[in-house]
Amino acid sequence: MARQGPYVSITNPLPAGTNSLGSVSLDAGTDSVGTVGLDAGEEHVGQVGGEAAVGTLTVAAGTVAYASGDLIGTKMTWGTAFRSTKYSGYLSKLVWQDPDAQEYDFDVVIWKADPSNTTFTDNSALDVDDDDLLQVAEVVNVYSSDFASFADNSVAQVEPKNLVVGDGPDLYVAVVARGTPTYAGTPQLLAFMDQN
Repeated sequence: MARQGPYVSITNPLPAGTNSLGSVSLDAGTDSVGTVGLDAGEEHVGQVGGEAAVGTLTVAAGTVAYASGDLIGTKMTWGTAFRSTKYSGYLSKLVWQDPDAQEYDFDVVIWKADPSNTTFTDNSALDVDDDDLLQVAEVVNVYSSDFASFADNSVAQVEPKNLVVGDGPDLYVAVVARGTPTYAGTPQLLAFMDQN
């Protein structure tokens, strides 16, 4: 059977490397097709989804019973909570590791700048200086119902998912008792920040 149909005849083929169909001309240093501005840090083109900064904060708890309103341990620094110069992120999760299964309510107070005007003394009522009060970025309440109990220890997990904005890459953290725990071991606080 003979082939039938329309035929195309090319009379002027394009030699390789010499001709093009359509072109864009850019002069060095003067023209651009769109721009992407990146700040210094870890911002880059080509990634979908963010990263999380994880802070492991060791709480220097004493062994004497706390009263409600007392500071558990002292002020802690969460170094590099923000990994870009936007200094913002979502506080996605806090995990309290309780070696003594005390399981009392407490508050986690987070400052966006160093609360240097406030005195932080373990097992004493926390009296936040008025100037430092203006630097509070977040307060997270942890309740006894947030704990998972084991034989002789326990873990609490809360997921606030709140936007936190800082004045720099670090945040400052304190834990305030809302019950009367007594610790023999050393509690730890894990904090997770999803980066913006």
